[in-house]
Amino acid sequence: MMNDEIHLRLLSVSGSVCGIIFNLSRKPPLRASALWGMVFISVNTYHLRKLYLERVHDISFDGDEMMLYTDHFQECDVEPWQFKKLIRSGGCRFRRYDKGDVIIEGGSKPLKDVMMVVRGEVGAEDPRYDSRTRPLLYSYRGDGKNGCVIGGTALVDSSVKGKNYPHRLVVTENDTLVVKWDADKLKDVMESDKDIESAFL
Repeated sequence: MMNDEIHLRLLSVSGSVCGIIFNLSRKPPLRASALWGMVFISVNTYHLRKLYLERVHDISFDGDEMMLYTDHFQECDVEPWQFKKLIRSGGCRFRRYDKGDVIIEGGSKPLKDVMMVVRGEVGAEDPRYDSRTRPLLYSYRGDGKNGCVIGGTALVDSSVKGKNYPHRLVVTENDTLVVKWDADKLKDVMESDKDIESAFL
């Protein structure tokens, strides 16, 4: 199935051109229908230009962005321009943490962000235990492997949204780098781009 918007719009322009030729070749010519086809061509041409400029201009990454792209998105066939769109989406933030920093206290509030560990490690603890005996349930490592996405369940299960996050998230390595997205805005990007969706899910 074709899912590249440029290809779809080019197909639409081709269809409109064929429709204009057909309508003008009638006797008498169907000028109103042909004019409507020209409107479609104009709208699609505007969006084609916008999409083309989006893909060929300003495709540059800083160090953190390049690490995230090469470790997590490139192998999922996400193109640089698609990744740049993801980074530019509202609510995308890079944060650095040191060992012992608490990202969220478990059970106290909902997790409104989807997070990805780019470098380092974040541990999930059971907040019901005393801090001296609190067990580490599992960890999220930023080593380019699966399992580094935190809060991703909210992207596929709307019933999770708004519930308190059950675990305490604490950083277990110095200089841990985490990228955060607003869950609602990330979901919008994923719905418009299936390559990005597959990279998360």
